[in-house]
Amino acid sequence: MSFNKLTTVGRLTADPALSQVGDAPCVSFTLASDTRVRDANGGYLTNFYRCTAWRRQAEICAQYLHKGDKVTVAGDLSLRPYLDKNGVERMAVQLNISDIELPPKPQPAQAAPAEEDDELPI
Repeated sequence: MSFNKLTTVGRLTADPALSQVGDAPCVSFTLASDTRVRDANGGYLTNFYRCTAWRRQAEICAQYLHKGDKVTVAGDLSLRPYLDKNGVERMAVQLNISDIELPPKPQPAQAAPAEEDDELPI
């Protein structure tokens, strides 16, 4: 038996797309994850993972994730061949999510505390 699990941190390149496959909800999104390897210009190389989640996890992702959110995902990694728009065969890196750490909830802006009046009314 083989074991193939990837954990990565990255940002969503677009809002998740929720769909229905049979009777199960499914969500997919692309995650951009920087590597420690630099390109010729000194910038970091980025890996793009096509992520898929199912059922309740799919519904949660569709509700709470948005383009640009930073998330940690873990799941089974697979390669999927496809033909690009020019008919050239390419390989897509597919991550079937088993675990996801959602971004923290935005905190509401807190009002500045009112200044206290040192004088007592007489």
